Amino acid sequence: MHPADDDVFADPVQKHRRHLMPLVSVDLSVVNPAWQGWVHVVNPYEPEDGIVGQSTGQYHAGFVQANWLAFHLDADNRYHWLGDWRYFQLELDEGVQDEAERAVIEKHYRVTEQAYQAKKAEFLAHGCLPCPWDETEPFNLLNQIGGSAAFDNWASSGTSGAVPLNIDNAEDVYPSMPDGRRFYFVCELDADVYGDYGPGIIVFFEPESRTVVMTFNWS
Repeated sequence: MHPADDDVFADPVQKHRRHLMPLVSVDLSVVNPAWQGWVHVVNPYEPEDGIVGQSTGQYHAGFVQANWLAFHLDADNRYHWLGDWRYFQLELDEGVQDEAERAVIEKHYRVTEQAYQAKKAEFLAHGCLPCPWDETEPFNLLNQIGGSAAFDNWASSGTSGAVPLNIDNAEDVYPSMPDGRRFYFVCELDADVYGDYGPGIIVFFEPESRTVVMTFNWS
């Protein structure tokens, strides 16, 4: 849990970390014994409201779309961002963005980081994340690992058709590469367990290209 930034992100490490909070790492061999390496679940600070990437559509490409993030997982199990950094609102030139709106987003980043660090300290102190209403009952760090992802609002959020999804089986919904290769479900968790902010995060992996995509279930 809370893996080190240098273990999660390739260069530029601080650019990745500016926008993404490392939550937990998952051993791929637990999902499929034929796979090797670690996938990292990360939570973006954005959005302050709505869904991530919804206001920066001109910078979307590939699997980096509204409500979707994408990374290449290298041989050292580090992430390389597969999009334009201007996908994140704080990377837009200050003149492009309303000053008051930018101030709101910057405050959201700060408050979210503070809550993330507080939960991280709590985990280091206790070895788990106790439920706020009953410290004897810890939270689950993952809701599910392996298996398949069922249809939910993550599959209908964002721009229709931007990420190719196979929804033939409502109990096994998954994105596909342009050539038809499918992604495989890795895990799902509640991001707010790791701080005071965040949706459900669903993670998929395509083993040949070592592409990791994440999407978000907002309720």
